[in-house]
Parts: sequence; C-alpha cells; structure tokens
Amino acid sequence: MTDYGKEQRNELEALEAIYPDSFTVLSENPPNFTITVTSEAGENDETVQTTLKFTYSEKYPDEAPLYEIFTHIETIPPSKTSLDADKVIYREKCIVLNIYMTKEKFKKLLS
Repeated sequence: MTDYGKEQRNELEALEAIYPDSFTVLSENPPNFTITVTSEAGENDETVQTTLKFTYSEKYPDEAPLYEIFTHIETIPPSKTSLDADKVIYREKCIVLNIYMTKEKFKKLLS
C-alpha cells in the first residue's frame, strides 16, 4: 500500500532543497505551496516571472495535483500559461519530482 503522505513530504523536502529562494509552503494539510518561475534573460536582459501554486490531491503522486498559474505580465500568451498536468507530468511516467518537472517545463515555455 502506498504511503502518500510520506511520498508527498519527501517531495516537498526535495523541492525546498532545489528551490530554496522560490519555494514557499502555504499549508501542510493538504500540502499547498508555490514556486516562483523566472525565465532566462532575453533581449535587454529582461526576464518574465510567474508563480505556480500547487495543491496535492489526497492520492498524489498517483493523481495529478491541482495547480494555478499567477502572472502579472500581459504579454504572456494564454497558450504559454496553461499546462495540462496529465500531458506534462504523467505521460512521462515519472513518479519522483513531478512538480520539479512541471516547473522546469513552464520555465522553458516562458523563454
């Protein structure tokens, strides 16, 4: 039987270690947190920044997490601010660090 709570806690610890400056826990039950995503510098050294907010479902990682995308930049087309968690995460059959993969894919979309 899967210990979802343990898997979720382990992933949260890993994400906090990987993103110490952009990871913020909002609540522990259910696990709810944000990760700030900053694009690579483009022309004139400008960057685009947005925030991904995740809430683990009870059976995460077997079920996709809920997520919201917050951005204050009007120049980001809607196609770049919508992710299909099933396609982005679960199609790759990756159980460990699913949120990490989503954050990295979103960063790539912003660039």
